[in-house]
Amino acid sequence: MIAAASPVAAVWAALPPALHKRLLFPADDPSLLLRLAQDHLGAMTAPSRREILAPVFADMVLCAFESTFLDPQAASALSQVQKQIPFLPPEAAAFAARLASAAPASPEDGKEAERLLAKRNIQALQAFLDEKRHREKDPLFWLGPARRLGIHLGEGDWYEPWLASCALPEPVARILRADWHFSRRDWDQAAAGYEAALSRMPLPGLEIRLGECLRRLGQREKAAGMWQRALARRPWQINLILRLTDCLQGRDLPGDIPPGKGHILLYSWNHEADLRQTLDSLAQSRLGSARVLALDNGSSDGTSILLRAFARRMGDAAEVISLPVNIGAPAARNWLLAHERVRDSDWAVFLDDDALVPPDWLEYFGAALKAYPQAGIIGCRVVEKAAPLTIQSADLHFDLQDETLRTGTHPGNNVLNDYIRGADFGQYSYLRPCVSVTGCCHLLTRQSRETIGGFDLRFSPSQFDDFERDLRSADKGVLPAYQGYLAVRHIKRNNMVTGITPEQQANVAGNLVKLWKTYSPEQVTAIARKDLRAASQDLRLRLQFLEQRR
Repeated sequence: MIAAASPVAAVWAALPPALHKRLLFPADDPSLLLRLAQDHLGAMTAPSRREILAPVFADMVLCAFESTFLDPQAASALSQVQKQIPFLPPEAAAFAARLASAAPASPEDGKEAERLLAKRNIQALQAFLDEKRHREKDPLFWLGPARRLGIHLGEGDWYEPWLASCALPEPVARILRADWHFSRRDWDQAAAGYEAALSRMPLPGLEIRLGECLRRLGQREKAAGMWQRALARRPWQINLILRLTDCLQGRDLPGDIPPGKGHILLYSWNHEADLRQTLDSLAQSRLGSARVLALDNGSSDGTSILLRAFARRMGDAAEVISLPVNIGAPAARNWLLAHERVRDSDWAVFLDDDALVPPDWLEYFGAALKAYPQAGIIGCRVVEKAAPLTIQSADLHFDLQDETLRTGTHPGNNVLNDYIRGADFGQYSYLRPCVSVTGCCHLLTRQSRETIGGFDLRFSPSQFDDFERDLRSADKGVLPAYQGYLAVRHIKRNNMVTGITPEQQANVAGNLVKLWKTYSPEQVTAIARKDLRAASQDLRLRLQFLEQRR
């Protein structure tokens, strides 16, 4: 248990054990927050515990509402809590009550919007929502789906007219406009909007977003101060604790390129257009003395010509291997690791052929290696190129649900953050250990390659070979580390089963069966418990650090 030396530690010490475990891992999905708050708020009986935890559960509902400021379900729950525990600024309470009653004229219309959002049928959804905006007198209900399309899915130009489509309270209008500026990386305008809204609606969610804008503007001390204010009211949120302590310790900054001999490894099969963008981003990044080794995996398009041109452009810093056939992802990775130039390298990074890196990407890997030298595997945050506020992958963890263990369901099916529902306002920018990181862009140390080995050929031609190797490492007691301050843009949109053939979908399903036949429920449970211990220790150290600064 965490010593209750500070108000934040006191809250964590008072949490029910099951909730304590769950909140060690990110919980920013509104529906999850509402369920957790409602389940535990009604179950409290001890007056002393209610005094500490009732504000926590009320804030969870507020956090669910703040995720969009436009979710009628969250607004309804918040209005109910407000009746029991009045804690909201008047304008926030009034708007939540108004939003709670917002509904489509037909329930079928609401289902149609959700269906189009799920399918990412952008043009059809735009036409559907535009009709609602022009026809309905108060299209407040439809502003929520429009925001998801505009902010989350990158259709900002289309979304902007919606910001003036409803008669909104001034603070809410400023918040939505600030979110729009944030999605366009206009940190100054976003910060000004959040600051103005805070003067009328002093909510912790706005302090957190303002802090992120300030950090990205280089005003890190002000960002930390804003997050410290928010933490006083949101002590339960692990994401906030992680970001605040990282910022105070300088762990949010890039470091040096990893020391020693390094390689960037790519393999590609018939992805010429995407590969061109990846190679351009590589050439424009700071590689230090690292070399690029690229494998043409039996391509029949212009990949071979493109790679040879890239090698000429890079000189001695790049080399190309050409194979006559496509040998699949695991074999291609193993082939690259077995190359004579790579075998004695101190580190190697695998980069997908449709992933775009920022100029300082290796410096962020260097910072993560310095913070977690024992990790052996370092991953990053992956976002969509077309919609940078959509996170495709962050840190992965297993959720040890009691119900899963009782029913015998394989615990590996409960992967936390295997997809992210909310828009990325910086909440996944942090450093910490985890069970797995994305294979889209990840670094392997020499020790990891020697002790864990390569990639399992049973997962050919693709899918889960990188995940399986992470599990193999975690099973041996060496957890990967997640570097959330490095954002790699992925050209491919949506999840792994969208836009692929039935045969490819069958391969994904088959590889998942292989994975859970390889790792028994007992092994996955043991891995999850190792991760839980690492997360608990990481939190303990961060709370001790905050206590020392008091």
